[in-house]
Amino acid sequence: MEGMLDENPFGRWLRRRRRQMDLTQQQLADRAACSLISIRKFEAGERRPSRELALLLATCLEIPASEQESFVALARGLPTELDAAASAPTLTSSPTPIPLPTPATPFVGRSTELTQIATLLADPACRLLTLVGFGGMGKTRLALAAATAQKDNFRDGVVFVSLATATEPSHLAPAIAQSLGLTLTGTADPAIQITRYLHNKQMLLLLDNFEPVSHGAERLSHWLHQVPHSKWLVTTRERLQLVEEWLLPVQGFAELASGVTLFVQSARRVQPHFSLTGQETTVAHICQALGGMPLAIELAASWVAILTCEQILLQLEQPLDFLESYWRNTPERQRSLRHILNQTWHLLSAPEQNILQKLSVFQGGFAWTEAAVVAQANLPLLSALINKSLVTTDGRGRYNFHPLIRLYAGEYLAASGPETTIRRLHLETFTHLAETAEPHLYGPDAIVWFKRLAGEQGNFQAALTYAIEQADGASALRLSNALWWFWFRRGQWREAEQWLTTTLELVESGDNPARGRALLYLSTCIALGGRYDAAAPLLIEALTLARRLEEGELLASALMVLGQALPDGAQALATFAEAQAVWEQVKEKDEKPWVLAHLHYLVGDRLRENGRYTEAEGRYRQSLALYRQMGNVDSITYPLGNLGRLALQQERLDEAAALLGESLTLARISGNRQGIADWLVPFGLVTLSLGDTASALSYLQEALVLHDEMENQRGRAETLIYLALAELVQGNHGRARQSIRDSLAFYRAGWQRSPAIPLAPSHPHIVPDLVDALFVAALVEVAHGVFKQALTLLLVAGRLQQQIGHQPFSFLQQRIEEAFVAAQQHLASSEYEAARHTGSGESLHELLSTVLM
Repeated sequence: MEGMLDENPFGRWLRRRRRQMDLTQQQLADRAACSLISIRKFEAGERRPSRELALLLATCLEIPASEQESFVALARGLPTELDAAASAPTLTSSPTPIPLPTPATPFVGRSTELTQIATLLADPACRLLTLVGFGGMGKTRLALAAATAQKDNFRDGVVFVSLATATEPSHLAPAIAQSLGLTLTGTADPAIQITRYLHNKQMLLLLDNFEPVSHGAERLSHWLHQVPHSKWLVTTRERLQLVEEWLLPVQGFAELASGVTLFVQSARRVQPHFSLTGQETTVAHICQALGGMPLAIELAASWVAILTCEQILLQLEQPLDFLESYWRNTPERQRSLRHILNQTWHLLSAPEQNILQKLSVFQGGFAWTEAAVVAQANLPLLSALINKSLVTTDGRGRYNFHPLIRLYAGEYLAASGPETTIRRLHLETFTHLAETAEPHLYGPDAIVWFKRLAGEQGNFQAALTYAIEQADGASALRLSNALWWFWFRRGQWREAEQWLTTTLELVESGDNPARGRALLYLSTCIALGGRYDAAAPLLIEALTLARRLEEGELLASALMVLGQALPDGAQALATFAEAQAVWEQVKEKDEKPWVLAHLHYLVGDRLRENGRYTEAEGRYRQSLALYRQMGNVDSITYPLGNLGRLALQQERLDEAAALLGESLTLARISGNRQGIADWLVPFGLVTLSLGDTASALSYLQEALVLHDEMENQRGRAETLIYLALAELVQGNHGRARQSIRDSLAFYRAGWQRSPAIPLAPSHPHIVPDLVDALFVAALVEVAHGVFKQALTLLLVAGRLQQQIGHQPFSFLQQRIEEAFVAAQQHLASSEYEAARHTGSGESLHELLSTVLM
């Protein structure tokens, strides 16, 4: 310890400066990380600080960099040419940071990302948050919006540091100093001067466009340790690779509505009277085609001054050259999407370029296992592409990239030569995947494999497209047949029909079992769409081919489809019996037990439709036992759900609700859209029977949407029957009439394909849902006071009910009986007899025509 000093210029200056800054001795001690006693002795002239502590005090007291050496000399009592008064640093005003820039256009969307950023910045452990994403994703706008919201959370404010004009790491510190309002002079390291200034600051620094100085990222790590109270928010195309870094990937708009809003906002800047009305779907398709990329959406919208939205959408078939603007005050790097892509491409190493262009053959994402085979991608290269925001990952082994990046990399692949080889390898790889998956779709791992195939639908489409482009019918046939059960279960019948139709056009006719399978699958798709006349010849051809080739498995499958198509119950059951006999002769039958399980519930369906409930239940239980033995939780929904239908039919409502609820849950888990739609309808009827009309309407409306999406006309017509019933119960008589008319229009169309014939006991075309449709139509007529028409419908439906042995479920049956009473009460005897006469002589075609008038 030094003795008492005779003169104390430093102590007097220190006390004055401290008081001007409104600091107590304790507060200054805290800032300088020293003891209160030390500050007291410095001011009293009893002790001098070390050089390191003097520099720290200079930072705490905001001494300009140009005066800090004089300050240290004064504090240390070193010789100086200046006198004591002059040696005291001049008291200057504190540096003034540059305020956050104000964007020229309103900020759109990103509510989820803003919440995530706020949550992360509130976490004490997160001091360096990197918003990483490909160019044009709107990282800067997002960061500015987030930083603006943080102004009140940082005592010393929020500072924006633009690095757009930086070209090397040495530009980082000067850019930060400029934004902080610091004047860097003298020989001291700028980074050290920034450290001194920020040492006790509680500030958020937004470093925008960090990639030009990315090699200087270690400096951020130093500041994180030396500046403990501030946080850093960074935007960049490439992650910083620092241990302290927290990452938030920024991709295209997650919400389609945000993209549409940005399009409209941008369009109105070039065409003030632009209106979205009538163009909602087209604009939505534009935003989807651009992957929700904000810059691309803005560039596309800039063309509305000279092009319609439909024309813009067409131009997006080649978006890389179309998406360009000439706004004078737009940075060059943002004027052209191709310019952004070119910049990024040329920063990649040759191996990275090679892998990225090969990966462009994937559509809708990929797993590493397939990427390794098709593109020879290893994990380090994939990681490098992820770090540069060109490839994204969901963290569960799935990778993807933006569609515009895929398109750009695909151009290089097409120009480099190996495109044919890579696409052929892609086709073979996904054909192998589909064929490997096919048997598992019937087993205990069905749900896992359905989800696996669902994730690769884009790749299957790309593979089939390539096979068809090459006129490779054999490869297209293999892949289409392997995907059939997946398409069927997910209700993608229209898609399956399109691929199978195109594939069969490439395959020569002849004795080819694979072609027979495709014919059978195609006939099923067409029939599910309600076009039975077009489906029948394909089914007959498949059946004939199977018999000629003595292909037992194909023949049994064709007979099972035929049994479902035959309108006559006895003929259908005989056909199913033949299918079972054929299957018993198939050598591989023990390896494929699901065929027999499937057959049992198809027989059960026909028995149930004909009122043979006890026999139907027996078949369903046989099917259920086989599926449980196999552990197939996907297909088990069918016998389980049909047992629920029987329970509903027999007024065991609690049991029906449990069985159908379980079936619906299993179908949702496996993504089986057909099953979901199938079980929503009877589950809705159970709910209706239990008195919850609102829930019943919700279930039936969901089923209707699914049937419309799958283009399942028969399923749609059946759903509309019971939707009309639920609407009647709720008092929506007008909606009920429209629903039942739409339903009956489907059944009427079936009769228009053949001559109208009078109803007769042997008429083969009557199905249970048609009977229920006529009954519900009668209820609608009663609700509208048209009692004569209602009675005719009730009498005809009653005759048909007896003819096929069908019994409506109890809730409907009770209302049928009430409708009979109401009609009889409101009709004179002559009117009643006229209705009875009409009902006994009118053809079904004529009756349906009358109802639909």
